[in-house]
Amino acid sequence: MKKLIAFVLLVSILISFGRNVGKDNVFDIFFNASKVCLISEKQFDIDAKEKVVCGEKIFYYCDVNVAKDAYVKEMQYIDAVQFYFENEEIERILQKVGVRHYWESQIGDLKIYCGYSILFDDFVWVDGKKVNVQIAVREGEIICGFPVILTGY
Repeated sequence: MKKLIAFVLLVSILISFGRNVGKDNVFDIFFNASKVCLISEKQFDIDAKEKVVCGEKIFYYCDVNVAKDAYVKEMQYIDAVQFYFENEEIERILQKVGVRHYWESQIGDLKIYCGYSILFDDFVWVDGKKVNVQIAVREGEIICGFPVILTGY
């Protein structure tokens, strides 16, 4: 009986840990991003450096802290989150996000990584595979999008 209780307790801890790590915590992981873009169809009242309307989508460009606060308040309305980095190593980003299953493609000088991370529940299907992280790398600049990059490269 003690073993069963210990097992149930351990499983509960593991499940709660898995649920506590998510898209809202990615703001803490990527605190060093040069900017963040929140994408939504809803108008927010946030301190965005730039707001771009494209069709039904609104792109809010802001710093990490502003984005994190807005995400916590409006998370159910946010379709995607993108982080922008300068002079960051792709290996560090892949490690921070925990992308284990990914594939790469090259288009000219642009390298694109698509993958799946167990840290995030949301995903889209790309070529029959679950994707919830997309990363584009070009000349020292990196864009990391969850679940994919919607602003272009």
